Amino acid sequence: MKLIHKLILMLMVMMAGFGVQAEEAYMPYILAEIAEGDVADVQQQVEQKLSTGGFEIVGRYSPYPDASIVIVTSDALKAHAAKSDFGGYGAAQRISLTRVDGAVQVAFTNPTYMAHVYRMEGDMGDITRKLSQVLGNQQQFGADQGRTERQLRRYRYMFGMENFGHTSAHMLNQFPSHEVALKTVMDNLAKGTGGVRQIYRIDIPGKDEVVFG
Repeated sequence: MKLIHKLILMLMVMMAGFGVQAEEAYMPYILAEIAEGDVADVQQQVEQKLSTGGFEIVGRYSPYPDASIVIVTSDALKAHAAKSDFGGYGAAQRISLTRVDGAVQVAFTNPTYMAHVYRMEGDMGDITRKLSQVLGNQQQFGADQGRTERQLRRYRYMFGMENFGHTSAHMLNQFPSHEVALKTVMDNLAKGTGGVRQIYRIDIPGKDEVVFG
């Protein structure tokens, strides 16, 4: 009888192990392609692909020479964002173009990874597939090892810092109305208060929610 119990326990452990192995792991970025040419030339091609593929370019910036970031949204992205209380975090996706060893690496934030981290409803798999179709998908990268959906939905950058749960957001200020809050932010961005400038703005449909970058 003891032998049978041991065999059953071993089988349960093995089955649990198979379940963990089968759970897909994600990384924060996806390498789309490695292209020839200057960053500006490749960016023009990438933006054309994005526009043709149904994405709206809402902002651009260059963090340092030979690197450029393009920010996009779409009706599908905004629809995903509208489903969750803090879904606005996922309304934008970033595409990077970086010159490395004489070639330009084109990459984008992994929408599925971000959907799990932001605790969004659904996994934005349709957005991941669409960007992969439009730009390419060679491999995921950006972490020593991937994280599963369960790990990402509990993700915290480090102990003591906010996460993206309902009770952890950091409150900066409060206003009597959404309109007053929006006007205050826009006015201060226009003035460059604190050395900050606006790169993009996305309005979430059906909600008093606006995302600034």
